[in-house]
Amino acid sequence: MPVVGWTDDEGLTWKFEDIAAGYGKFAAPRPVLLAMAATDSGRGYADVTASFIASRLWRQKLLQERHLLYPHWADSYFLWLGIAVHSAAEEAALRDARPGDVITERQMCYQHHAGPWVGGRVDLLIREGAGQSPFALWDYKTTGAYTGKMIVANGIVTERPEWQAQLSIYRWLARQATRSHKANGGGMVNQPLDVGPIKVCCLYRDWKPRDGVPPVQTFTVPYLGDAAVRELIDTAVADWLKLRDVPDDALPPCELDQLWLQGIENPRSPNCGKLLRCEEYCLVPHYCSQYQTALMMRNQKGLKGFTLELAQAAYCEVASWK
Repeated sequence: MPVVGWTDDEGLTWKFEDIAAGYGKFAAPRPVLLAMAATDSGRGYADVTASFIASRLWRQKLLQERHLLYPHWADSYFLWLGIAVHSAAEEAALRDARPGDVITERQMCYQHHAGPWVGGRVDLLIREGAGQSPFALWDYKTTGAYTGKMIVANGIVTERPEWQAQLSIYRWLARQATRSHKANGGGMVNQPLDVGPIKVCCLYRDWKPRDGVPPVQTFTVPYLGDAAVRELIDTAVADWLKLRDVPDDALPPCELDQLWLQGIENPRSPNCGKLLRCEEYCLVPHYCSQYQTALMMRNQKGLKGFTLELAQAAYCEVASWK
């Protein structure tokens, strides 16, 4: 049976070999696999992307590049759903607007001081005013309704600072002369745009009427400022150049707040004691010395779940290996 797949912007090849491939009993019919493989994620255009600059997950990024050659199709399921939702919303915007007033899926990258290519892909740029008004920059996020409740309660800068960083980089890139792709001499040229407000549109994949928020919400994101964005990019490029040849065990550990330790405030939670990002969102925990060290410490103590002390001990242990 023929192989279908794509390569994403982190260098991962999503390869689906047959309809029976699955986690245990999980399988997908071939038409679904073909649809997933045919979805244009538009990736592979830059070395260092805005999303990873914002997330600071260098350990995860580099371990995935080194070890995760062919992820399972199920690992890309929510990615595929998100891309499908984005595409539908972007096509509707194109049909509704005047020619020249909408730009969708704009890939923007540039070569940083003759080194790596830095880039991002913005979902939607649209003029919301009359005439030649500035473009508003929109980014769609398919996420959980809990995220919306926390943003309403605490503000987007507090709850999702990585979104603010990512979309600020997008805005900065859109205002520069950039290229569409790192390959073939940089692809097409993108002319600078006059970009004004930044907005994130959250579409809640698990929404229920009792959640207390609407199924779709839009939030305005404050721009970090040109100087802050340039500093983010400069720091990320320096880290990329420094870490790309570092052995796995010497990679800097993920910060404790990035591990999403569950249950500190709510011991009755079914996720209590989980390092949620490691156990449910990371594709390479078996290659990660930080997670494996925490797991070993937990087993030695005979505990069923992780604690803050265990996570801190594993962090310090791995940090000492540099």
